[in-house]
Amino acid sequence: MALPSSFRTGYRLFLSWRYLRSRLVNLISVGGVMSGVAVLIIVVCIMDGFQERVRRVTRGNLSDITMTPREDPAPFPAFEQKIKEVEPRVRAVSPLIKIPVGYFYESNRRSQLTGSNRELFLMEAVGIDWEREKQVSDIARHVKTAVNPDRPLYDAVAQEREKKTVLISRRFAEKFLLGKGRGSATPEELTALLATDLSIAILNERADGTYAERTYNLWVTGVYEGEDVQQDINRLYLDIAQLRQMANVEHPYLDVRVKLKDYRDAKSVKTSLKGRFPSFSVFTWEDIQRDFLQAVESEKVLLIIVLSFIVLLGGFIILATLTLTVVEKTRDIGILSALGAPKTGVLSVFLWTGLWIGIIGSALGVGLGRLFVDNVNWVKDRLEDIGLYVFPPDIYRFREVPTIWDWKSVGVIVVGSLLMAFFAGLIPALRAARMDPVRALRHE
Repeated sequence: MALPSSFRTGYRLFLSWRYLRSRLVNLISVGGVMSGVAVLIIVVCIMDGFQERVRRVTRGNLSDITMTPREDPAPFPAFEQKIKEVEPRVRAVSPLIKIPVGYFYESNRRSQLTGSNRELFLMEAVGIDWEREKQVSDIARHVKTAVNPDRPLYDAVAQEREKKTVLISRRFAEKFLLGKGRGSATPEELTALLATDLSIAILNERADGTYAERTYNLWVTGVYEGEDVQQDINRLYLDIAQLRQMANVEHPYLDVRVKLKDYRDAKSVKTSLKGRFPSFSVFTWEDIQRDFLQAVESEKVLLIIVLSFIVLLGGFIILATLTLTVVEKTRDIGILSALGAPKTGVLSVFLWTGLWIGIIGSALGVGLGRLFVDNVNWVKDRLEDIGLYVFPPDIYRFREVPTIWDWKSVGVIVVGSLLMAFFAGLIPALRAARMDPVRALRHE
C-alpha cells in the first residue's frame, strides 16, 4: 500500500510538527535556543552601541588630528595660516595646553599627603581658545548651562573682579560640589553653581621631584557634559591665555587640534602634515585611543565566543531530545516505510522537527532580545533603585547603556542558530532513515 500522492510531501511537515508538540522536552529545547539567541543579541547590541559611542564621544572630545611640537613652537596665528595654506583639507585649527591641577576636598579619612582630612583629587586643566575650539570639537554642544551661552568662558562680572573663569563638568559638580555620589544633578542644581568660586591648586614640579602648589579661586561660568563621565570628572576648561598666566607657561600652545573637512582623509592628511611639519608629532584620535579601542573590540569578540556556548548547549539538547524521539517513534518509522515513505521522507520528518525548534526558538529569541534592548536602561534604573549598580558611569564612562540594533548582526545570529538546529537534528534523522522497516515494526 502506497501513500496517497497528496500526502507524499505534506506528511513530513505534519508529523514533524506533531512530534514537536507531543514531547515537553522539545519545548525545553525551544527555550534553550530562545535564551541563547536572546543573550547573544543583547550582548552584540550593547557592545556595538558601546563601541560606537566610544568612537563618537572620543572623536568629539579629541578632534580629528592632534599635533604636538617637539621644540619651541611658532606663534599660533602664523602657524594656523601656514597649515591651512599647505593642507586645504583642514577645516579648522585650535591651540591647547594641559596643566596638572589639584582639587582639595574633605574626606572621612586622614590624608598622608596633607596630614589632615583634606584629600587631593588630581585633575587636568585644559586651556582653550573658545572660538577656535568649538570649530574642532563638540565642546559647544556639551555645555549644559552657562552665564554666557555664546561665550561660556567669558563673564563681565568676573572680569570686573579680575577673576579667572572655568567650565566644570556635570560629574565633577555632582561628586564634589553637590555631594550626590552616583546620583544625578537636576538642571536647576547645576544652574545654581554658576557665579560661585572653585578653588584649585596649580601643581609645579620642583627639581627634586616634589610639587609646589599655588591656589587660585576660579569663577564658575558654565557646566558641561562631554558624555564620557570618566574623562569629564578629571577635566576643567579655562581660557588658554588665563591658564598660561596662572601656570607660567611660556609657549603659546602645547598641542594643536585639527579638524578635517572629511575624516576619511585622516591618514593621508596625517602623512602630509608629518612631512611638512617635521618638528611636530602628528596623531589621529584613533592613534591616541588605539589601546582602548582594541580592548573594547577584543572584549566584544570574547563575550560573543563565550556566550555562543549557550546556543551550542541548545544544539546538544535538540540532539538528545530528537534521539529519544526516534527511539520512541520506531514503530511509526516502520509504518511510514511500509506505506511507501522513502528514506529521504523519514529523514526530513526529523530534520524538520529540529528546524521547527530552531525557527520558533530563534523567533522568540529575537523578540525577547528586542524587548530587552529597547528597555535596557529602564532595567538598569530599576536595579539602581534597589542599590544594584550594574553599569556605573565612573567605570563604563556613560550614564546610559548604549545600544545599536543592527539587523545584519541579528540575521547572522539567527542563521547560525538555524544551522545549529539543522545539524543537531541531522544525526538522529539519519539514524531514523537507516532503520530496517521490518525490525522497526517489531519494536516494542
